[in-house]
Amino acid sequence: MWKNRLFYSLLIVILGVLLFFFSNPFLLYAMIILILMACFAAGLMHGDAKAVRISLQVRSGIQRGKDLPLVFKVESRHPLRVTGIIRIQVDIFYEMLQKTERKYIELLAEGDRNSYEIPVRMEQCGDVRFSCAQIQIGDLLNLFRLKVRPFQEIYTTVYPEKMPVQMQLSRTAIGAYRDNGLVQNRKGDDPSEIFDLREYVPGDDIRSIHWKLSGKMDRLILRQASDPFHYHVALLPDIGLRQGGENISSEELNQAIAVNVAVAEQLAEQGCDFCMLIPSGSGLEICEIRTPGDVQRVISQWLGIRLQDQPGLLLQYFMMEHLDRYFSRIIIVCAGKYRQELEVLSGRVSITLICTVRGEKFVTAELSDHFREIHIPCDQEKKQEYHILC
Repeated sequence: MWKNRLFYSLLIVILGVLLFFFSNPFLLYAMIILILMACFAAGLMHGDAKAVRISLQVRSGIQRGKDLPLVFKVESRHPLRVTGIIRIQVDIFYEMLQKTERKYIELLAEGDRNSYEIPVRMEQCGDVRFSCAQIQIGDLLNLFRLKVRPFQEIYTTVYPEKMPVQMQLSRTAIGAYRDNGLVQNRKGDDPSEIFDLREYVPGDDIRSIHWKLSGKMDRLILRQASDPFHYHVALLPDIGLRQGGENISSEELNQAIAVNVAVAEQLAEQGCDFCMLIPSGSGLEICEIRTPGDVQRVISQWLGIRLQDQPGLLLQYFMMEHLDRYFSRIIIVCAGKYRQELEVLSGRVSITLICTVRGEKFVTAELSDHFREIHIPCDQEKKQEYHILC
């Protein structure tokens, strides 16, 4: 813009010098016209800035590595008079990885056009927030720029790419047995267990009426059946942003997120009921998963949570809450090499440690009968299929 202003000012000065030496009325008229054009453009620009409103629309979800169309809607109370360009600074904040990118976008104002689609490559997983750092409009001569009201924040979710992972659970495990695993109790269809009692309403099954209690309370009381269920497999995504004072690479982090999602989907597809442990404000939240729909619900919740600064915090919560008493297997997914002490769980629960690393090939190491460490490379151009035995 300053180049255009400098050129425009020099042109007026040159006309003024020529007018001084030659006293030609044409030069005077030309100089006056240029000054009036600049003043007129400035006045109309203020009118355009007050009238224009810009909003952003995005899809609700997209896969990592794909182009996400950013759809900018330009609305104005009247046709834009002298606006020639719209400059937008968009901040893209990735919640899980705590990273921010700034995109500079220019839109050419073209007559009645009010919709612009700009593709942006999404390279990080998790919930993404799009916020407006600044919006400016410029005139056709590119002499003036005025700020307009920024658009409201908008969110989407970037899901990891599909990982070729095949899971298989071994038949042997240590720790909790079938009858004393972690029990989650809920409303269900097991009449032998009572989940709740409530007052009868017309339409309820009369076979569920608690006649003895109804006689004592002088009103009909209905028994709601329970559905107690035991879980013996815990999935723990113990992924940290930093390790040993250094940042973990984006490749390792995104690969770890993808591996954790693939493991969860594989367990659900094989009919293995399990719990995924995710961070909460006070420690760990135990999310039960029994169906592929549960996987999508829990993964969507997890993708909106910031990753911990250092790996190992979730494992500490796991041990502090003595959850090893209720699970026979724990699957830990991490980014980079895992440097946490796992000996304390030795002999109490079967452990499978899956690490996404750079510069290594697919490695499986059985350090004991019930401890298996697996390295999955994240810098291979062609991903091979990984068979993981837990």
